[in-house]
Amino acid sequence: MSATNTFERQIERLKEQYKPHSLFLIEDAKSGEQFIARGSNWTEFSEIMKVPAHRIPFELVRKLIVWPEIDAVDLDTNASGKWQPGRITALAEQIQEALGYTRSYTVKNV
Repeated sequence: MSATNTFERQIERLKEQYKPHSLFLIEDAKSGEQFIARGSNWTEFSEIMKVPAHRIPFELVRKLIVWPEIDAVDLDTNASGKWQPGRITALAEQIQEALGYTRSYTVKNV
């Protein structure tokens, strides 16, 4: 069985598991590593936003990345060496963009 077929089957299992949330793929442009994150409703998102500001990226990654499985202790301690703060922040920003919380709006005085 090819890696593509295995990945597609994994996505189908995740779609079933996380219904009715949408899923989206995030790819690290440097390493090529892929992550699948799920959507969120406003209630869940607002609960994440209640944590101290410096913890928000960690919470977004911990709660909304559904594949590969994220080790919460490793996310906090970076024992594996793959969770540098900038990487966590960049991944959290991509999650927010996929959820529609972007900086694409402008404000002008009228």
